[in-house]
Amino acid sequence: MKVLDGCEFFPDIGIDVLIKKSLLTINRHNQLLMHDLLQEIGRKIVREKSIDEPEKRCRLWEERDVYHVLTKATATEMIEGLIIDNKRELDKTLTLNGDTFLKMKRLRLLKVHCLSNCCDVTYLSNELRLLEWSGCSLRSLPLGFQPENLVVLLLPYSNIEQLWKENTALYKLKVLNLKGSENLIKAPDVTTAPNLEILVLEGCTRLVYVHPSVGVLTRLKLLNLRGCKSLRSFPTKIGMESLEMLILSGCSKFQSFPEIDGKMECLLELCFYGTKIKELPSSIGNLRRLEVLNLKDCKSFRSLPTKIGMESLEKLILSGCSNLQSLPEIDGKMECLLELYLDGTNIKDLPSSIENLRRLKVLNLKDCKSLRSLPIKIGMESLKKLILSGCSNLKRFPEIDGKMECLLELYLDGTAIKELPISIGNLSSLVLLNLKDCRNLVDLPESIGGCKSLKSLNLSGCHKVEYLPENLQQIEFLEELDLSETSMTKPPPFIFQFKNLKVLSFNGSKGSSSKLQKKLPSLLKVIQRGRTNSMALMLPSLSGLSSLKELNLRDRNLCEGDIPSDISRLSCLEVLDLGGNNFISIPSCVTRISKLGFLVLSDCRALKLLPELPTSILGVIINGCTSLEIVANPSKVCNSSFWSDMIGVNCFRLAENIDALTLLKKHLKVFGNSKKIFTIIIPGSEMPEWFSQQRGESSIKIDFPLEVRNDSQWMGVALCCIFVSDDASRDERLMCRAVIHGRYSRQANCTQSNFQGRVPRQVDWSGYTVNDHFEQHVMKDHILIRYFSRDKLYPISLEDKCGVHETNNLWTTDCLDQECHQLELSFTDFICNSVKVKKCGVRIVYERDLEETQVLHSSQCCANFEDIQQHSADDGSIGKGSLIKRKRNMYEEMDEGPQPKRMQKIFSSIMGRLGKKH
Repeated sequence: MKVLDGCEFFPDIGIDVLIKKSLLTINRHNQLLMHDLLQEIGRKIVREKSIDEPEKRCRLWEERDVYHVLTKATATEMIEGLIIDNKRELDKTLTLNGDTFLKMKRLRLLKVHCLSNCCDVTYLSNELRLLEWSGCSLRSLPLGFQPENLVVLLLPYSNIEQLWKENTALYKLKVLNLKGSENLIKAPDVTTAPNLEILVLEGCTRLVYVHPSVGVLTRLKLLNLRGCKSLRSFPTKIGMESLEMLILSGCSKFQSFPEIDGKMECLLELCFYGTKIKELPSSIGNLRRLEVLNLKDCKSFRSLPTKIGMESLEKLILSGCSNLQSLPEIDGKMECLLELYLDGTNIKDLPSSIENLRRLKVLNLKDCKSLRSLPIKIGMESLKKLILSGCSNLKRFPEIDGKMECLLELYLDGTAIKELPISIGNLSSLVLLNLKDCRNLVDLPESIGGCKSLKSLNLSGCHKVEYLPENLQQIEFLEELDLSETSMTKPPPFIFQFKNLKVLSFNGSKGSSSKLQKKLPSLLKVIQRGRTNSMALMLPSLSGLSSLKELNLRDRNLCEGDIPSDISRLSCLEVLDLGGNNFISIPSCVTRISKLGFLVLSDCRALKLLPELPTSILGVIINGCTSLEIVANPSKVCNSSFWSDMIGVNCFRLAENIDALTLLKKHLKVFGNSKKIFTIIIPGSEMPEWFSQQRGESSIKIDFPLEVRNDSQWMGVALCCIFVSDDASRDERLMCRAVIHGRYSRQANCTQSNFQGRVPRQVDWSGYTVNDHFEQHVMKDHILIRYFSRDKLYPISLEDKCGVHETNNLWTTDCLDQECHQLELSFTDFICNSVKVKKCGVRIVYERDLEETQVLHSSQCCANFEDIQQHSADDGSIGKGSLIKRKRNMYEEMDEGPQPKRMQKIFSSIMGRLGKKH
């Protein structure tokens, strides 16, 4: 709109008409969007004025036309709008020289993108209204350029050191964006730009000071100085009466803010996040319309003004101000405050006037280690969330009057409280009560039954709690109850009567269940992990838990006969964790669980075989099964199209019986043409020669021509690496990254969702935790093989063997014509660099590669398999097949199948958090 207005097109009238006709729309970001039909009509009109001579058109945007005009030097005065966008036609051969724009006297709009070759341009049209040049290599604008008509100047990530000389006429300039221009040392003099509304200097890391002229811009609405790490000072006087947002976040050397006069009444948001500011001027109270004041992580900040009277303030953020020791008295003027964040501060108490915050909804005091007391009575009638987590010196929670009927969530985890007040029952709307790790808490009051709306109660880590009050059974809507690591030896009988119970946790010692619950809040589960003695857990009948969806019996020294047979009656059970137990084979009752999707057997060191499992199984986790020797063929283990990964870290005997390449080929025969990515990890130190291209480093690139996608024999790409962990004491994450580079791709971070044909497309970015999932650390070489099906690399329209069209929308239509150049594969240690990748390799896989597959099982192996299977059947136990789910790439599309997509997300969460050290 600003540019159109600068061109004297009177947009307010014309655009309003087009909006009413639904040809234009304005989105929530206040961006003007045009209907495709209207755009094409406009472009067609421009083309038809001069079909064969593009230089005679008033606007040029198509790459071929722009390339022709610039390389043939045929530009004319007819050109008023020019867009240079380096995609395919404009490759690196295009160079702008000093006279490139010399003949374009009437040029009013110029956009330049993706152009690195640029000599010093000596001329720009004085008629320019919009100049947008991302990554401009010029150090300054041409000396003869008179920007008196310029409305918008966008030069992000440029080499600009100085824009223009002083006293340059800029009367029409409204937007100036120099974001990321790291060579800029001082902000430009904008004395002659009285109409400037937006000034963005974010990321100008060498900027030392802001020109005083900025402080008197009466029409400026946004001033963004985020990340100006060298900025030390601000104009002494600031009277920007129209300013709505001032951002100084990340200005790590900025120490003081000047006095504020009464003219800045429009300021809505003031952000000092991460600065060295020590205090605010007393005149901060003049900001009567201020809604957000952010002082997060201002480590040097010591105090607020004696009285805070910002009557419109809605959010005050003081999180991480570790030197802030007190909060001043709060007068009645701050009635609009909705959120107050004091977490990580050094405050010792709260003023009694905190009750004046009658509209406050969120009060966060998390990790205030010095906080010792709260006001005698808390009566903030609008409060919905009170967070006191980690206030380790808070020993008493005050009485609660009847005014706090709105409180929904109360976090007291990690505090030193010994008891809850009887008035806790007044919290009739309370939905969540978190008392985790309250090690001094002895019991709950009988009045807890008054919390009729309670859905989540967490008592994990409350070691002194021995029983639950009987009145707790009055809470009909309870959905989550965590009794992990308490002194209760068994669940109270009445908890099995909670009809709405979804999460029941009963761990005996430190475990990872609470972390797992955070990732799986909607699941119904029982977690009974890690007992404190060597005797096996005596399990009660489980048939009453008819809605249970996840059952965790990890680390309970269980053998085949210890699992109640009625577990098969849990018709809703989807996830079963039997890890860390003593099974040689899997109890037969497990195989009769009709909806079982994921079976966790990690660290079952006695487990020897994994024959067939129910076809509902989507994955099996077998990490640390050091005695495991045999796994069934994938086709026998699982018939689901979801089944994909086999991760057998520390399965050394399995690696002796079968190599990773054989496992890969077994997988390919079953899943090679499916729309998926799958992974195999087992011990191994030698990379198979089958991987035709290898490199003794952690990354590799291969040429990847576009025509491969039209080859019906092409299945996908397999990559491989040999890795080892150098430090067993560290929790590491080995990340796998796959990126496709087009011929004209520029280097940039991207995801599938934002790929537009000019940036590399990230096919995969996922990882595997090393040393964290298993009791026995990964110290020997392991081999990782990862396979990408063709559908994950390209959107194609060929039919697979099942007659299903393999198409998706990962790439836009523009990208389909782009010539593919390279596939880049890399492995990275995500945390501490103690995982060493010794070698990596890759192979483009065709169906003919599977024709000469070696015999997958020796006759002896098959005999052993059948013998053990029969023996297990005689004992009432059946060994079952195995595979494991990696933490899925966040961008990977989930495939449809017999189970909901949610099941895949469940397994991803398990792999990311299962087996944290107890």
